[in-house]
Amino acid sequence: MREIIIGRNDAGQRIDKFLTKKYKSLPFSMMYKLIRKKKITVNRKRIHEDHMLSEGDRILIFAPDDLF
Repeated sequence: MREIIIGRNDAGQRIDKFLTKKYKSLPFSMMYKLIRKKKITVNRKRIHEDHMLSEGDRILIFAPDDLF
């Protein structure tokens, strides 16, 4: 599991754009699959790929470390 806390500079971005920037080796298809399967949550809630991030949000990613 990985946890990311959103800072001021990353607030206001869509979660898919943020994850693409942060984890360049993570394939798009895998990222969208993790979102659909509820393996990526924001503040412990299910989200969609167009979710807008706010400062202080906690992203939890439940995926094997070899994906990153």
